[in-house]
Amino acid sequence: MLNSSPTIQNVRYANPLRPGFDIEVMHLSDLLHRATPAHFQAPQRPQFHLLFFITRGNGRHLIDFRAHSCRCGTVLHVRPGQVQQYVTAPSFEALVVLFSPSFVPSDHELTRLSGHDSLIDHVLPDSSLLTVGPTAALIGREFEQLCSEYGQLEASPLSISLIRHLLQVQLLRLALLSITKNSAAPLYTAASRTVARFQRELEVRFTQSHKVGDFASWLNCSPRTLYSSCMTMRGVGPKSLIEHRVILEAQRLLVHTALPVEGISVELGFDEPPNFTRIFRRIAGVSPGSFRDDRRRALEVQ
Repeated sequence: MLNSSPTIQNVRYANPLRPGFDIEVMHLSDLLHRATPAHFQAPQRPQFHLLFFITRGNGRHLIDFRAHSCRCGTVLHVRPGQVQQYVTAPSFEALVVLFSPSFVPSDHELTRLSGHDSLIDHVLPDSSLLTVGPTAALIGREFEQLCSEYGQLEASPLSISLIRHLLQVQLLRLALLSITKNSAAPLYTAASRTVARFQRELEVRFTQSHKVGDFASWLNCSPRTLYSSCMTMRGVGPKSLIEHRVILEAQRLLVHTALPVEGISVELGFDEPPNFTRIFRRIAGVSPGSFRDDRRRALEVQ
């Protein structure tokens, strides 16, 4: 049953057993013993990455209102800022890698080609769940090696560098598999670099402005360049991407907080609540109030 006064827990990265280490590898069952079941069943917005490799059983994991069916041999990725909820089962087990964004090693060649700051941007770019199929055994061994090396991790530069590079290998493997399953390699073009930079700015500034011209100015490019890049890479213009990002945040706040619709519209940078309601209805197909009621009822029965 949902709490009558729901809220999103903002969970910062913290390693209780090895303070100062920006990565932690463990079994899901060990993670779930750290707090009460209510803590994990409540909506959380982690400020770090989580990679799950399902090793036993079947389960579900909620990410931004979507229930992902997890089974043995699948990989689940939760990104910083997404809203997740655990749906646990006694027979469900996974290896979990938690790490701060700063722990992911930089790949200057990758950045030069694609415009992405980090390899993690190439892992499951369009979805959160990846079925690894025939490579499950190999990926499982790599997760196990990461877990084993973490168990022996020392507070020395070489030891930390080793675990960082093992993580890099794992991310490269998942990125390559994701690209292969999508049957297309990333387009390392000027357009892809522009859109990558736009996405980073959008995550930081989507409440500050909803105007394409402002984002173009922040990116030091023309609105026409930004528009053509988004159309090439995403098939929609930057205005649509801005609006969908804003409405995703609105949906999170509607379902997981008790903020009134007017308060949400102000928090998201709208001068007039009717403008927020109009855009929300156009994108979500229902009013903010109806979306809140419908989604909360759906979560109650999951």
